[in-house]
Amino acid sequence: MTGLWMRAVVLSVMSLSLSACGSLRAYDQAQLGSMPAHIHGDYRVSAGVPVKVLLRSVDDKPLRFWQSAAEVLDGEHRLLIDCEVTQGQHLSRHELKVSVAAGVTYRLRADATPQSGCTNVYMEETRL
Repeated sequence: MTGLWMRAVVLSVMSLSLSACGSLRAYDQAQLGSMPAHIHGDYRVSAGVPVKVLLRSVDDKPLRFWQSAAEVLDGEHRLLIDCEVTQGQHLSRHELKVSVAAGVTYRLRADATPQSGCTNVYMEETRL
C-alpha cells in the first residue's frame, strides 16, 4: 500500500511541476517605459476543468508549453487563443484584437456549453 501511495505523490508533484506558471515577455526590455500589462490564460495541464482558455500566441510570438500568460506593453495586441470544452470534446481557435493598459492584469474567459463548445472568448480586467 505504501508503494501505491508514494507513486500517487510522485505523479502529483510531476503534474504540478509541468503546470508551473510562466509568462511570455512579448516586448524588448529596452522598450519598457512603464509597467507591462499582464494577460493570463488557463494552465495547459489541469484536471477536471470543464473549460480551458489557452493563450497560444501574442503578436505572432508563440507561448511555450509551460507558459500560460504574457506581459505586454500598453496598446493594441493580437492574441491567438484555443478554447477547449472537455465535455463534448470541443476545441476551437479564436483571434482577439485587444487594447490593454500598462500595469493592468487581464484574464481570458469564454462563454461555452458542452453542446456548442466556446461561443465567445473575451478578456476581462481582473485582480489576481
